[in-house]
Amino acid sequence: MSSVDELLDSFESEDESLEDTKVESKPFAELRGHARKLEKQLRSYEKELSELRSFREERVKAERTAAVESTFKDVGLNPKHAKLWAALNPEAEPTAEAVAGFAAEYGLVTENGEQVEAPAPPSFTPTLPTGAGPAQATKISRAEFRQMYDRDPANALKLLEQGRVETEVADFARPLG
Repeated sequence: MSSVDELLDSFESEDESLEDTKVESKPFAELRGHARKLEKQLRSYEKELSELRSFREERVKAERTAAVESTFKDVGLNPKHAKLWAALNPEAEPTAEAVAGFAAEYGLVTENGEQVEAPAPPSFTPTLPTGAGPAQATKISRAEFRQMYDRDPANALKLLEQGRVETEVADFARPLG
């Protein structure tokens, strides 16, 4: 059996260990309190962020609606048709050409009662390679070729090879000289 002194010593050592844990738990308590404070602050920031996002979405939507209505007015259409445009073309850019095409497609009339015509599709304009101007791209007649051949045979034959001399099959049967 243990003596009374040993039991008292063991109780004192347990009391000291309890005091040590209380001392150690105080920093943890402070950390937990700080963590709760940060979590609360985070929730308030998240709430503010969601409010700002919804405000931004409303603002962007209002700006887009105003831009579409303005474009409809510029084209001469009723701005009430802008709602139809926005519903059918949520991502399209409201340009005058796009709105005019939309109005022609759906048979919308201007405020003057005129039918809107669709804009003409962009035409194709061929481009010549660099250094090839209209003068170089034209063909020369057989008579011009003969005159050039008399002055500069190498250049004349070069034009003939490039296919820039108007020729007929019968022309090749006759000699150049």
